[in-house]
Amino acid sequence: MRRKVTWQAAIPLLFSAVLGLTSCVTGLSRSDLAVDYFNLGNAYADLGKDDKALEYYGKAISLKPDLVRASYNLARIYLKQGKIPAARKILEDLLAKDPKNVMVLQTEAYALFLAGNRDQSLKTYQQALELDPLSPDLLYNLSIVEHDMGNLNDAYAHAAKAHTIAPDNTDMLLRTAQFAADAGKTDAAIKYYEDYVQQKPDDAAAEAALGDLYAQEQYYDRALKAYDVSLNQKQNSAVLFSKARIELTAVEDSAGGLRDLEAALKAGFKDGKAISALVSAPDLQSRDEVMSLLEKYKLVDALDQSKKGPATNGTGNAGNDGQPAPPGGTTAPQ
Repeated sequence: MRRKVTWQAAIPLLFSAVLGLTSCVTGLSRSDLAVDYFNLGNAYADLGKDDKALEYYGKAISLKPDLVRASYNLARIYLKQGKIPAARKILEDLLAKDPKNVMVLQTEAYALFLAGNRDQSLKTYQQALELDPLSPDLLYNLSIVEHDMGNLNDAYAHAAKAHTIAPDNTDMLLRTAQFAADAGKTDAAIKYYEDYVQQKPDDAAAEAALGDLYAQEQYYDRALKAYDVSLNQKQNSAVLFSKARIELTAVEDSAGGLRDLEAALKAGFKDGKAISALVSAPDLQSRDEVMSLLEKYKLVDALDQSKKGPATNGTGNAGNDGQPAPPGGTTAPQ
């Protein structure tokens, strides 16, 4: 019975055959063979076989040291493996020869971020952006570095520009919504989140974050609807508690509020600061029943502990942590 060979397995075999044949041809140049090795390295990289990719990129460079594409892809593999100093050495050598190469600059900025050098990463992304001001990837990555450094307004501005240039990229849209919220641009954040959940209706965390923004602006009916959509997708104790807080303090639905509060506590919600803020609310309905639930789930003591810090608001579903994305694929600089 014949074995079925997948294309993933066939690619390395094909390149090996090509190399075996071409190496026997009289007069084959070192340059041509280097390109063959480079292409084989790319095939292995596409298959996730990084060690083999490194081997053939190295062979290509040994035959043709000025093969920039092989050196660049070698640096990318090193970054993927966490070998940041080795990657940066290659990138710095490439930039010394071609200081205005946007792809290499972007990769160097990413490497600097991974190395913890936020200031220099920011400057390098800005340098690349000066050369390619309409690159959505550069704008997106720059916004993440700025956000990480606490430059919230700049982070939002660059994320919004990236989204304008690449409106179909939902990752950029979500990041723009998050950064708008963090920069205090609540109306803009709501609009971006609304656009996002229309395109990604199964994102429970985004629906919850939208509910938090509605609640912040006292759009309570919209907030409750968003929380319900989120909970229908994924049960979450923090979302249940946020819903209960609105029902018990803003819309006079004490029965629903007590039901959702108990569901939140039963699911393990124990945020003492948020619970204390609820109990301290002057317009809290059914206060005795609320306290009884806290006693039932042994959370009364959490009220005293919560006095050590400010109250927590919202579901904590914004998901703003992140890092720049590395340049994708094995496309190399020219």
